Amino acid sequence: MASHSSDDGLPITWPFRMAGTLVIIALAWFCFGFAFEDAAILSEENSGEAFPDLPGWLAHGPADQHFNIFWLLLLGAVVLIAIGAIWNRRRSAGGH
Repeated sequence: MASHSSDDGLPITWPFRMAGTLVIIALAWFCFGFAFEDAAILSEENSGEAFPDLPGWLAHGPADQHFNIFWLLLLGAVVLIAIGAIWNRRRSAGGH
């Protein structure tokens, strides 16, 4: 970058970095859901009352939307990768 007077010719990387962040969040969410379910199962109380201080959507082990949220985060990452690829292709084809 030091050899360029401006960054106009460099590829745009923020969509790919954001996609990587979404993948990390998705994997953490995926693992968190199963860890939370295991903690609820191992609790002496039933899973519905194992964590009374948590909001209702989390108090029953993993959230009902555990896998839906995981897949949505992964889908968001794929969409960002596609957006970044299209954006960079258009920039390179446009002569910048």
